[in-house]
Formats: sequence, structure tokens, C-alpha cells
Amino acid sequence: MKKLGFTLVELIITIVVIGVLAVTAAPRFLSSDSEEATALRDRALQVVRNIQLRAMQNVNDTSCVKITASAIAPPAGHDCVNAISTAFDSDQVVSAPSGFSFQTADENNAAFTQIQFDSMGKPRNIACNSACKIQVNNVAICLQQEGAIYAC
Repeated sequence: MKKLGFTLVELIITIVVIGVLAVTAAPRFLSSDSEEATALRDRALQVVRNIQLRAMQNVNDTSCVKITASAIAPPAGHDCVNAISTAFDSDQVVSAPSGFSFQTADENNAAFTQIQFDSMGKPRNIACNSACKIQVNNVAICLQQEGAIYAC
């Protein structure tokens, strides 16, 4: 006698394979840029906080972070008068991938290109009585005049 159709084992295996593909492959094709923007923001937040800590631990240092549309990094030689340098370790440099950029705005919505920190960790070269922002697409880093740096 000839049987038509699929066995129960074949149907279950097919459903499991489709389920695995739905969980692993589909999000890669359907994901939005918001997750990547959040990850980029978090990396930039870590770099800015590290430079702030450097300024608080070494009071004779002119620690600052330089910001361009495509990168956030310390200046060459950690001297604020020098240009941005990407020659540091990857944990100190954040480069924006294609499709992303960094935009800055102080309390007056004026752009800034660097943040200098004093020995208390407060930004000293930008006006941040209300939050200053480093924007990455739809997410941002906020800086307060008292030195608070957080994701917003």
C-alpha cells in the first residue's frame, strides 16, 4: 500500500528548521539601524567617560576628547591643542560606520568640536547649564555642567 503525505517526524523537523531560521537569520535582514546607533552611542559614552576619569586622576593633564562627524577620540599626545588622533587603541577611538555621524550641540545649540574636563570632571570649555548633546542618529549622549555624562 502506498502512503501519501509526510510523516510526523518530517513535519516536526521542518518546523524546527523554520523556527531556527526565524530566530537567527530573519533579524539580520529585518533589523533597524537603531540597535547599531545605540551600540555606537554606548562606545562613544565609554570613551568620553574614560577621558573624564583621566582628567580627574591626573590633575596636571589637559585631558580632552575631540569630536568630528566621523570620529570621537583623544587628540595626539592627549594635548588639547593637537588635532584628533586615531592612533590610539581601539578602546579610545570610536569611528562612525557608513550611514552614521556625530553631531554636537551645547545649551545654545552651537556645535562644539572638543570637550575639556577640569580636575573635578566638569566640562570647562562648553556651556552646559542645560544638557549638551552628542547625537548619533536617534540616540544621544548628554553632558551636564556638574560633570554627569549619560545616555539620553
